Amino acid sequence: MAFLQRFRVFLTKCIILAPALLQTHAFDNSRSDNLAVYWGQNSYGATHTSDTVNWQQGLAHYCQDDTINAFPIAFLNVFFSTGGLPEINLANTCNPTDSGVFSGTNLANCQFLAADIQACQTKGKIVTLSLGGATGAASFSSDAQAQDFADTIWNLFLGGSSST
Repeated sequence: MAFLQRFRVFLTKCIILAPALLQTHAFDNSRSDNLAVYWGQNSYGATHTSDTVNWQQGLAHYCQDDTINAFPIAFLNVFFSTGGLPEINLANTCNPTDSGVFSGTNLANCQFLAADIQACQTKGKIVTLSLGGATGAASFSSDAQAQDFADTIWNLFLGGSSST
């Protein structure tokens, strides 16, 4: 009888604690242990072109990992290109050469990433766009140019309005 009572108490505690244990691990600005992992450059694939099985997986795949809280997508590497719009290069995942571009621009058409980004956001993950690339060579000639660029990024990627 005592065993059954202890077992009931144990089960009750498990039922009470289960939701906390199953909670999605999301970005928490109040914590200092959030983990950000760059996604998009497939460094392994660049040096192991024939080993496609081990190339970078889709973004949604990595969002299943509860230890990762944020994903900077790498990279928006050219600020001002054809048509005045930026260029994005995500290596073999999406780039201007292999993925097609929006008409009149050199901006790769990476619209297929929208579903993965939404899946990550549903899990509480932060998805950002890394600006500048590995060289960080981008700059602005004036405050007005920087503001125009910020408006362009907002309209293209962050919820503003754009026909592209």
